[in-house]
Amino acid sequence: MVETIRPTISERDIVTNLAKHGTNPLDMPVASMMTQTVKTCSPQEPIGGLIVKFNL
Repeated sequence: MVETIRPTISERDIVTNLAKHGTNPLDMPVASMMTQTVKTCSPQEPIGGLIVKFNL
């Protein structure tokens, strides 16, 4: 069985969109701010690899 991760929204998404668009996030649809491509990692992955993987 293949698991699918659905789009999600985080505080980071809201702050990023606020900085990008300069509008009141309360007036924007959630779908316009959601992270569409969710990246994942395993508990065994080293932190250093995540910096590259997640473009941090």
